[in-house]
Amino acid sequence: MQRQLITKTARAALQRLSRPGAVLRAHPRGGFCVATGGDARRRPSARVSAPEMRAMASEGLIEADKTGAQCWRIAEAGRAYLQRQESASKALTDAALPSDFTPQSPALRRLRALSNAAGGAWFSAAELRAGERFERDHRLSLLGARVMADWSAPPMDRGRRQASGAGGGPDCAIEARTRLAAIRQAFGANYLALLADIFGDELGLEEIERRRAWPPRSGKVVLKMALSMLADFYPKAGSDVRAA
Repeated sequence: MQRQLITKTARAALQRLSRPGAVLRAHPRGGFCVATGGDARRRPSARVSAPEMRAMASEGLIEADKTGAQCWRIAEAGRAYLQRQESASKALTDAALPSDFTPQSPALRRLRALSNAAGGAWFSAAELRAGERFERDHRLSLLGARVMADWSAPPMDRGRRQASGAGGGPDCAIEARTRLAAIRQAFGANYLALLADIFGDELGLEEIERRRAWPPRSGKVVLKMALSMLADFYPKAGSDVRAA
C-alpha cells in the first residue's frame, strides 16, 4: 500500500496532539482542529484539512477516541513518528559544516560562529546556504528600482520589462522580488522582516531581540526556524540565483 504524505501542517497538529488531553475533532468551518481538554469552545491550537486527517489516520498516527466520542487522539505510532522526526532534526542541527563553505558577508560569518551546547555548529550548512541565497535575493531585488518595502506586490508584467543588459539586471531583480513575495506568502511577514533585518540591514541578534522585546538568546532559535523553512523553500522554488 502506498504511504501517505504527512504535511508540515499535519506534523504540527500531531505535535499538539501529543499534549495531555488534546483531541482532534471536526471543525464547524470544515476540516479538523486540535482542541485541549475536550472543550470545543476554546480556540483550536492547530487545524488540518480532511485529506491531511485521513493521511494521519491511514498511517496509524492517530486513532479514534475509545470513549466513543467523535474525536481522535494520537496513537503510539504517532508518538514514535514524532520521536523519529526530532532525532532526524537533531542530526541535521549537529552536522558539521563543510570546510569549503566560507560565508562572504559579515552577517553570515557571525551566524556561522554560533555554537550549540555541545560545541557544534548552531546553524547547519543547508541553513547558512539558505541565508546566503536570501541575502543575494534581497540585494538583487533592489537593482534598477526604488527600495520597495512591500515585497507582496505582484511582479511587473513580462511585456513591460526593460531589455536586460549583459548581466540580466532587470530580469534578475524581478525574479528575486517574485521569490521574496513567495517567501512572504509561505512564511508570513514577520519571518520575512526578521530575515531582512539580519541579511539586509545586518542587525545583530541582540539588537533584534531588543527591538522586538524578545527574551535573551531567543533570536537564534527563531532564526534557525526561519532558515530551516527557507532551506526547504529554495530547492522547490528553483532558485539557483545568479550573483549580482
